[in-house]
Amino acid sequence: MSVTEEPTILRFEGGIIGLPAVTQFVLTSVSADAPPDALFQLLRSVDGEVSIVVTQPWLLFPDYNPDLPNTDLSELGISSSEQMTIFNPVVLDADEGCVYVNLMGPFVVNVDSNAARQVVLADSEWPLRARVDLS
Repeated sequence: MSVTEEPTILRFEGGIIGLPAVTQFVLTSVSADAPPDALFQLLRSVDGEVSIVVTQPWLLFPDYNPDLPNTDLSELGISSSEQMTIFNPVVLDADEGCVYVNLMGPFVVNVDSNAARQVVLADSEWPLRARVDLS
């Protein structure tokens, strides 16, 4: 009998933009055969009602270096970069046949406590829809 590891629940106090009532998510693969370090992953609500495609931004935008507000980091209990990981929402636009990454609204996670939040980088140069060339 094999023991499967329980998925880590990320807690977004206050939810995320557009989904304030959905506060608990797990990070999963987009498919059963996808490697754990795949380009895209799913941020899936614990109840299974909501799934958001996400990516680690540096895989597509190596120069991504968001200036995260100290208030957000403090409220998440983050005092060093080693305590956090960042995922960004992805938009798959079937009409245009394009993939976009939201670099303005990253999901920041405290890897020690699993506290998370979506941070809005309103006064930054990072775009809301950064086009990705997957060719």
